[in-house]
Amino acid sequence: MTLYDLARKNIKHNFIHYFLYFASMSFSIMIYYTLVVLSKDPTVTARINRSERLSAAFTAASIILLIFIIIFILYSNNFFMRKRKKRNWAL
Repeated sequence: MTLYDLARKNIKHNFIHYFLYFASMSFSIMIYYTLVVLSKDPTVTARINRSERLSAAFTAASIILLIFIIIFILYSNNFFMRKRKKRNWAL
């Protein structure tokens, strides 16, 4: 078995794990980016400038979402690494 065959077999066997990891990372970053882009929209910015409550709400939501995403990314990364460690114990 060549190194190429071994790599191909590894990718085929673990494709679902890599896909789930990549999808969860992409989804969490997409959600945060959507909130940030929404807060920078000219219409929303005009309303935020008129309302101090709305400005505080967007800031709080952004901070809470950022903290949640950081925790989610760390948990997801640890989960992925534990899966890989279980599989690579014999190496």
